[in-house]
Amino acid sequence: LLIPQIRVGRTILVENQYIQQKQITVGSNASVSSIGSATGNTSDSELVATRSATVAYTGLELIKRYEGCELTAYQDSGGVWTIGYGHTAGVYPGMTITQEQADAFLAEYLLAFAGYVDNTACVPFTAELNENQRDALISFAYNCGQGNLQKLCTGRSIDEVASHLLDYTKDSKGNRLEGLVRRRRAEYDL
Repeated sequence: LLIPQIRVGRTILVENQYIQQKQITVGSNASVSSIGSATGNTSDSELVATRSATVAYTGLELIKRYEGCELTAYQDSGGVWTIGYGHTAGVYPGMTITQEQADAFLAEYLLAFAGYVDNTACVPFTAELNENQRDALISFAYNCGQGNLQKLCTGRSIDEVASHLLDYTKDSKGNRLEGLVRRRRAEYDL
């Protein structure tokens, strides 16, 4: 936090290859001791948060709580084969993964969805978001996708976006799901 090039509420991408080293260079003449797998003293959730460097702890825990983690493939409410924390790419019936693979998929998805939130084409007011607002939108995008994120944010203020979050509580078949109601409320509160 003593490095002036780092701003609160903004994304810092730290690639895994640099986490393995003793130090990483952040600015022209500043460095930070590495964290994560190089120390061997972190839990899986801390390691995912460190690798992804895209979402604060509160946002990460919100996503994990509402996505849940299944290490065996299952069909979600829309009939899509899913595994881990909502991972769908290449998932097939009977597929199993380890917790480490689930965490890696989560980190990969977080990078993508944080990128959408940080893109002014999707979120025109991204520079104005505080950490909680940004995390809430990452959680929303993780669950509803880039297209719905853009639809939610285009032409609206931050306050209007917050109130319209509560409109996204139905599954792909149009059924209102109580789990989505609770998730949208948690994102709204955040």
